[in-house]
Amino acid sequence: MRVKQRLEHYRQWQREPFSYTRDCATHKCNNCGEEFQGNYCPICSQRARLGRITWKSVWLGFMELWGMHTRSMPYSLLQLLLRPGYFIGDYITGRRQVSFPPIKMLMIMGLLVIVVNNLIDSEAAQQAEQVTFDADLGDRVKLIVESFISWLEKHNDWAILMLLSFLIWPTWSLFRISPRCDHHTLPEGFFIQVFNSVHLLMLVLVYNMIAAVLPFIKSEIGGNVYMAIIIVQLYRTYKQLFGHSHWGTVWRMVVATTVAMLLMLAFLFSFVCILVAIMPDSPKGYAYVIGIVAFPLPFLVAILIMLAGSNACIKRQIKKDAKKQQQLAEQEQAVSQETEALE
Repeated sequence: MRVKQRLEHYRQWQREPFSYTRDCATHKCNNCGEEFQGNYCPICSQRARLGRITWKSVWLGFMELWGMHTRSMPYSLLQLLLRPGYFIGDYITGRRQVSFPPIKMLMIMGLLVIVVNNLIDSEAAQQAEQVTFDADLGDRVKLIVESFISWLEKHNDWAILMLLSFLIWPTWSLFRISPRCDHHTLPEGFFIQVFNSVHLLMLVLVYNMIAAVLPFIKSEIGGNVYMAIIIVQLYRTYKQLFGHSHWGTVWRMVVATTVAMLLMLAFLFSFVCILVAIMPDSPKGYAYVIGIVAFPLPFLVAILIMLAGSNACIKRQIKKDAKKQQQLAEQEQAVSQETEALE
């Protein structure tokens, strides 16, 4: 029973972890001498209760140098780990004081991952040198595609980050009508994927640090477990953020991820063909037409079909919910009329 109570307390904390109280005592500001009631001086904005300088003050002074003295990044990362969807929802719905600035957090985490994992890849540079202008057009395309595939396989973490950037539009399309965070906008969807990217980089950093100590983690089984953890965390984030049922979250997430992968493939195909077209002695007009129109076209058709089918399912579910609500309202009205008639 205690375990159940603690789990329920943890779930309640996930939904509402922050509490705000107003200090009703009268204070005299040490900076400007103003007498006031509240947490901050209305004249100079200094905190009401400062206290003596301690070692914590020294630590906060060093953290202030990096812009991490308030809404600290470690605290935001902890919130993102324990309650990712609720934390993102707090930021999207206007409770921005609870989070470290997300774009700055993404940049810092990206730099940290680069520094820790030393992403200077000499093998990729050697492969890039193999792409010569003297090769035939078919060989050029093959070498460029192989370079892309090799890079994506070797840097799958950054490939997932690229995929998250293509998830903005599918997520907005499939999750814009939801019990929580209803009708979120595309700019808000951008910040949703920024937080997801920070979450992913945090998992990347932990995984690579563990793999440095335990090399067998880099095996195929360890890699599969790592990818499963990423998928579970992404599901957990969407479930907490949008509030759909388990099945509703799963099928929307699968469709959104598939659409994002098709968009990314269409973009990569176009990019490869543009690279081929700008090389010397290449049929530029032909390559541009094929690269920009023909190659992405099947992907775009598949995307439109999937989104149309998904939106049809969503509209059907909305109609069912509205019909159920109408029936419940009619039943309540009938019961109330019977009660009035008996009285």
